[in-house]
Amino acid sequence: MTLTVTEIQRIEAFVKAKYVEYHDIQLELVDHLASAIEAELEQFPNQDFEKVLLSKYKNFGLFGFSDFVTERAKAAYSESRKKYWKHFFEFFKLPKLVYTLLVFTLTFLIVSNLQHNQYKYFVLPYFLITALVAVVILLKMNREEKLKLIQKKYQPLWISMSGSVLNLNNLILSESFKNAFFTNPYFISLICTLSLIGTWAELSTHKQIHEKLRYQYPEAFK
Repeated sequence: MTLTVTEIQRIEAFVKAKYVEYHDIQLELVDHLASAIEAELEQFPNQDFEKVLLSKYKNFGLFGFSDFVTERAKAAYSESRKKYWKHFFEFFKLPKLVYTLLVFTLTFLIVSNLQHNQYKYFVLPYFLITALVAVVILLKMNREEKLKLIQKKYQPLWISMSGSVLNLNNLILSESFKNAFFTNPYFISLICTLSLIGTWAELSTHKQIHEKLRYQYPEAFK
């Protein structure tokens, strides 16, 4: 039994009323509920539509759609991490390995010609400019979205990973050990290179997911 347009719209309104804010999840739930209701009414055509809708909703458990949304968020996060690491490790294989070595070499040449107390005048602007460019690109992509999509909701790995490394550094390394590292041009060059690669991989991940979703859900973009 095929549902009417009015009944489909009722399911859509019902899903939104249950605080499902992500457009892609809304579509998936509407499709799931519509299929389940059609199958039920096909077998028992005299049942009331509203009662069948509520019974199918109850099948989601005590917390309604929240567990479903959480599972989809975990799946989106896992997919984004796989994409991130793929982009990241591409820079350690040809042909992108050439860019990695080039960035490291150029950074080392600059840092090695500075005094230890001058490193900050290179490193701080380096990180600030990299972060600023990344934020501008991400904000530009976000402005193109007019509807929320759960596949765009995930914590940037490079930011969280950088924070973890910094915390580990503060907890474990002694002051003398830290000084030995942070006055070493090879170490500074390595950190700068990895930071740039990580930021690039993060942006590439965002862009790849952004373009895929633009194709799948054009109505969710301006």
